[in-house]
Amino acid sequence: MFPVTLNDEPPTKKRRMSAGFEGRDVYDKWRGEQYKMRLNYILAYNSISAHIGRHQPTLDKVRLVISKEKWHANLPDLKDILQAWISEQKTSIEKDGKIIKAVSEQKWKGLQIQDFGGDKGKGVVATMPFTKGDVLCDYHGRIIPASEGKKLLSEQQSGEMGYLFFFKTRGGASLCIDAQTFPCECHPLKDTFGRRMNHSKKKFNVKPVHFQLKFPDGCRDTILFLASKDIQCNDEILWDYGVNKTSFRGEGLDLDWLDE
Repeated sequence: MFPVTLNDEPPTKKRRMSAGFEGRDVYDKWRGEQYKMRLNYILAYNSISAHIGRHQPTLDKVRLVISKEKWHANLPDLKDILQAWISEQKTSIEKDGKIIKAVSEQKWKGLQIQDFGGDKGKGVVATMPFTKGDVLCDYHGRIIPASEGKKLLSEQQSGEMGYLFFFKTRGGASLCIDAQTFPCECHPLKDTFGRRMNHSKKKFNVKPVHFQLKFPDGCRDTILFLASKDIQCNDEILWDYGVNKTSFRGEGLDLDWLDE
């Protein structure tokens, strides 16, 4: 009786009463459906679409789009827009066949392991530019229960970087990626990029994010490194171990989406 549209006003009290509806239930339901409709419209709007994909829409861009629509009420909140964008992008990445194939084959474009010599040793450099939000590679290794990872951690010498990454899944399960067992069982001839990245607290340019990739045989918990800023060719790829100290003490991390 009251079709929801993008730009119309909700049914007035008089119209609702005339149709036999009392109270605000129909009114609130109508506004809720319009809100979702407007939210989806904002995300799909042409002037924002260039920033969709791996790029989070900016506050100014969202405000510009909303201002053009002449909406005076029931405006989508920026937090809801960003959360919807995050959910959309996370879902897109989790079913991305190219990313799933790269994880399976450990063939990532635009990266190279380089020996810097001296105390620094090996690290990873970019051989092509990346933009903020791009997926660079995964932290690769066998997934084991956190309890098993803690046992391996206890056997390490003090101060040793053991290539054990502890994290928590969306459901709260505590897991560990064992990248110290090298080479890994599934890629015996490969040294993986994730374990070779060096640390920088101030100059880090990638951030670990937890995903559940949709492989043909089911979902797999995966840590992907996403660019936290634009990366140029020949830049060294760095991430902040310090932010994730708990992950190397066996406590595990709740890893959020790249949101800054």
